[in-house]
Parts: sequence; C-alpha cells; structure tokens
Amino acid sequence: MRRTSGLLLILLIASLLAACTPPAGSPAIPSAEIPASSVPPGDTPAAIVIRPTNTPVPSDTPSRAVVRAILPPPTRTPPPAPPLPATPRAGSALPTAADLGIVTPPPAPTRIPPPTQIPVPAPIIRTLETSSQTVDALALALREALVPLTWVVENRPPGSNLLFEQVFPDSRVARVDLPRWFTEVPSTGQGDVAPYLPAGDTAEIVLRVRLVDTGGGTLTSRELRLPVANRPGAGYMVTAPAACYDLPYLPSSGLAIGTRGVAGSNLYGPLPLTSVGGVGGRIVGSVDLDEGFTVLDGPFCFRPPGRDADYTVRQWKVRPERSGVEGWVVEYSGTPRRYTQTIFPVRRDVVYDAAACTSAPFLPDRGIRVGYGARLSASMVGGMAMMADVATRVSAVVAGGGLQPDEVFTVIEGPFCYRSEPAPDSAIGYRQWRVRSERTGLSGWVFEYSDQRQAYIEPAGGGTPIPGGGTGLEIAAFDVQPRTVAAGAPLTITWDVRGANGVVILMWYAGLADGKVPLNGGALLPNSGSLTVAAPSGVTSARFTIFEQPEPTAGVTVTIACATSWFAASPSPFCPSEPARSVQAAYQPFERGFMIWYEGRIGVFTPGGAGLAFFPDTWAGGDVAYSEPPPAGLLQPVRGFGTLWVSDSGVREALGWATAPEQGYTIRVQEAPMMRRPGMHGGYDAADRLISLPDGRILSLTVTGAGYFSWQPAG
Repeated sequence: MRRTSGLLLILLIASLLAACTPPAGSPAIPSAEIPASSVPPGDTPAAIVIRPTNTPVPSDTPSRAVVRAILPPPTRTPPPAPPLPATPRAGSALPTAADLGIVTPPPAPTRIPPPTQIPVPAPIIRTLETSSQTVDALALALREALVPLTWVVENRPPGSNLLFEQVFPDSRVARVDLPRWFTEVPSTGQGDVAPYLPAGDTAEIVLRVRLVDTGGGTLTSRELRLPVANRPGAGYMVTAPAACYDLPYLPSSGLAIGTRGVAGSNLYGPLPLTSVGGVGGRIVGSVDLDEGFTVLDGPFCFRPPGRDADYTVRQWKVRPERSGVEGWVVEYSGTPRRYTQTIFPVRRDVVYDAAACTSAPFLPDRGIRVGYGARLSASMVGGMAMMADVATRVSAVVAGGGLQPDEVFTVIEGPFCYRSEPAPDSAIGYRQWRVRSERTGLSGWVFEYSDQRQAYIEPAGGGTPIPGGGTGLEIAAFDVQPRTVAAGAPLTITWDVRGANGVVILMWYAGLADGKVPLNGGALLPNSGSLTVAAPSGVTSARFTIFEQPEPTAGVTVTIACATSWFAASPSPFCPSEPARSVQAAYQPFERGFMIWYEGRIGVFTPGGAGLAFFPDTWAGGDVAYSEPPPAGLLQPVRGFGTLWVSDSGVREALGWATAPEQGYTIRVQEAPMMRRPGMHGGYDAADRLISLPDGRILSLTVTGAGYFSWQPAG
C-alpha cells in the first residue's frame, strides 16, 4: 500500500511538470528565487535560483529543472546603506536592519593614530651667581646694601616672569628687586637686589629667583646664600639721646617726639621697621617711600665698629600712617661729609614779624632797604630772578617777568620773612622783597637769598637816589694787609665806599660749603672803616671782596703759607695734611697709559689727564689665566696688574697690552685732606695728592672718596 501511494505521487509530479513545460521555441520562463533561509545549513549562497533549462529535449523526455546556486562576488562587499531617517507611523514599528536589506555587519571604522607629541623640556634656572663674597650687616640694616646678581633661564614658557626674593629663617619672604622701567625680566641678565638684615644671629642671607607663570604659580626656582659680615655686637657704641646732635652726629633735622615725618623718595625701596633700636632687631613692618608717620620715641644713636671714626646712625620709633605698625626706622647714616638721609620732618611755613627778619634764623642785615636800589648778585649772572605776585613760595605765581643780569631795580616793599618748621637751629629762613624793574615797569616779590645762603640780590646804587651820595656806587679804596701771611695770623682790611648805604665784605676760600663767608657775622658795615680777621688755615690763599659782583667791587687775594709744604709745586688750593712719605711701589706702561701700585691699591692712568680709578689689589698669589696671547712685541701684565687687567674689561680696553715689564721703585706720596668741591647735586668730596713716577716726573691728582681721579703734571 505504501509503495502504491509513493508511485502515484511521483506520477502526479511528473504530470504537473509535463503540463508546465512549454513547447519547443516558446519564451524562457523567468527564474524563481528561494529565500536563503531555505538553504540547508552549510551552504553559503545568498540565494538559490531554480531556473528551467531552455535546451530542447525530445518530446518524449520529461522536462528537467536545473537547480543552480548564485554566489556573491568573492572580493566585493557592497558598502552598507546609509541609515534612513526614522519616520515611524502610527501602528508601525521602526525598520530593522533586516527590513533595510542589511544582511552583513558594517565594516569597523578606521582608527587614525593621534599625532606624535614632541616632549617640551622643563624650564630651568641654569645660573644664579653673584660677585659679592659677603654682605655687610650694617648696610643690610640700613637698606644700603646692593648685591649684584647674574642669571640665566632656559626653556622659559611664554608669559612667565622672574621674581627676586629673600627668604628669612622663619620662612617669610620679601621682594628685594629694585624698581625698573619694564615689569618683564629678561631670561639672561644681571642687576642688583637690595636685601634686608635677618633678625638674631643669622650668619647668612638667602636670595631666591623664582620663575612664575601668568597666574603666579611657581615653575622653578633657585637659591643663593651669602655670608653676613660684621654682625652687631659689643663693639657698637651707643650714645645718650642728649648727645645725639653733637659731633660727629648730624645736627637736628627737626624731628622730635610727637612731630610728623615722611620717608624720602631717594631710596631703593620701603624702609624696614625693626622691633628695637640698633642693628639686628626683628623686622616688623616697613615705611613706604613718601609715606607719612608719627614720631613716638627717640632718638637712638650709635656708632658701629670697623667704619670711619665719624660714621654715625640715628633712629626713631614711628607709627606709619598706612599700616599703623610701630617700629624703629633710620633717620640717617654716614659721616658729616657724606651721609644718606632717609626720613624728614613734615614742615609748614611759619611767618615772622618784619622786625625779626635780620636776626636768627635769618641772615644778618645785608643792606637792602625800601626806596633804594638793588641788583642781581654775581651768582645769578647768566640767569634771572623771577618776580612772584605774592610773598612766600606757597601759591605764588610769576608776575609776568623777571630781572635780567646786571639790571638795577628799586626796592618798594618788604621784608617778608618765613621759615619751614620744624627745622634744626642751623636752618635759615627765607627773606623776600617787593621790587620794581625800571626796565619793564613790572613789580613783584623776589628772594634775597636761598636756604643755601646763596644771595640772589644785593644792595647797589641806582634806581632811586641813595641818601648821602648820588645814584652811582664808587669804591674809593679797598685793601688787605699783609698780602702773604701764615695760617691764623691777623689780616687787616680797610675800605672806603661811596654811594651806598652800607657794605658787606666777603672772604672766599676753598672748602667752604658756599665758597664764601660774610665777615662781621654778615652784619652791614659802614661805608668806610677797617676790620681785622684771622687768615684761614688749611688753604693756600683767600680772596676778599665788597659785595658779590665782580664789578665794580674790588678784590684782594692773600697768599697763606701752609704749615707743611708740598714737596713739589701743586695746583691744589689746600695745604697737605702731612709731610711726603716714601713707600715701595710698582709701575708698568701700557699701549694707552700706565698702572701704579702702592699701599695695596692700583691706580689706572689714561692719557690726557684722565684716570679710571684706584682699585684694590686682589691678587692672592699664583698665575693669572689669560684668554689669548699678546700680539708680537707686547706683554701680558702679571700678578696684581694682571689680575685687575683680566677681571675688568673696562681697564683692559682702556689700557691695551703692556709695552714693558713692570718695575719696582720708591714712590713719594703727599696728600691733602678730603674736602668739599663744587659740582652738581651739591658738589663732591675729594682729596688732592702728589705722587712721583720712576722717571722723576711728579703728578698732581684729585681723588674722590670713591677712588675716581683726574691728574695733571705738577709744577
């Protein structure tokens, strides 16, 4: 039964196939596709196509179906279709990957490797050095010490900057760099810093250079340690407050307990405030430049060891107006010849009655009177005196003109006198007169003299009649005897002047702060008479004049014999302070000058009377290292000369190479004391000196306190 059923099924299929087979020559039947899901496992085609064959067959042969697999190309994979936007409809689901015809996973995205990162080197402070070996404790306490630094920074990021600091033992930090034009510090450079003295017995200071970013964060830093020399100790001599204005201390500046003061603007930076008077106290705060304060206590005065015998320091306890932190601050330090003033009293102008205008604190009467003529003094030649609309310098303005040199004018009102107080007893007040210019007709107030005792105007004939004589000024006689005299010996001055209402006689000689001093205390002398004075000491001559104008005043010069004579003719206006001494010396000529060594110092002389300076001899023995050999026929200096020549490029460039070996000889030296010389900013201190050369020539030198000098042949 089963066999019969199978046979009938086969016949039925065959009949169906025969019925579906087209006759010969009929068109091909389209292929029929079967989904890949019907392919048995293990087969790889994407689809199976059952295609009837078009090959003719005998009519009695049943039609055959050929089953052929269609495989995808082996090497080409179509790219995945881009995703379609999701547009769901109501009641329908979002399309799936199968719905979109995606039957293979998309290829993995290609990963692009990141660019190679070049490592950036870290910033570093390669060099931080100083040429100083030590720093003085007193100079630190007075904020006068300057430490030269040299630095080199590498790999510095853009926008970063350098800070110069001092690190204290208690980890506090203070900026010590000086004011500068530009805020950004170069990566390579050199400059000075002004450190402070640490409290206690600290034997060194710690300086730090820090590289910071734009936000102030530290990128790198480097420290430098420098020993502190001359720490304060028992050698400091403290002076009682009552003697704080006696020599060698400076006179009072007007500061006192309860007064107001102000810090000067001539310093490196803020003034340190210390917990106690003296040196070495803990720093508790500071007074800014130009900041006001109230004086609470003082003065505290002391003289440090190892300094000039006249070196003194005066301090006050103050309360600054900004911070309110109390502490001791230095008023001044130095000698009467050279000192640094750091704080000053706050002064106001006090007007005096006209009857008190010719007594202290004002200069004595100089002969100027209302209704009489006056003129500009010799000190104003080449300039003019400006006329103000009101008396006093406060709120006064120029009244439209001034007085020309050699102009005679008329005094029409005055005197008006005032002084800025508080002030020391030595400070003089100002005296003014209202005058009328006969040239322009303008009138205004002018100063008779300055606080430096420099006269602006002086009595003179002209303008209006002078009682007792005409309108002219005549010096009938003026003499000084004897014309040659020893120091301290008496000099007799006689005079006869007509056409004046009194005279002033002046003595001029070197070393005076103003170059001159009025005789008789500056009081007005009669038109004729005589006066005896002592010849000044320490100078070689003195000159006497009536008034200050060179004409028509008379002038007489007196020669004064020195107690000790110069060993050769000297142009110095001063007498030597000691006889000539003979010491061992060395001399060496160079292409453009020569060097001289004696008593531990080396003088560098260049042609034309110019000298560089006297330098300390720092040679400690051994050979000197040179960077290059000398040209043919020239020599390298050795020992002390060589050490200075190699270490100082300015000396090397000024002198060139040595032209002969150095030679020893006995030098003769004679000096005058350090005295004040006229010049800018109030002049300078210098000493005159004679020295001899190996060939017998004598040189005259003028040497400043800093060692700079000029020279000329003596005789």
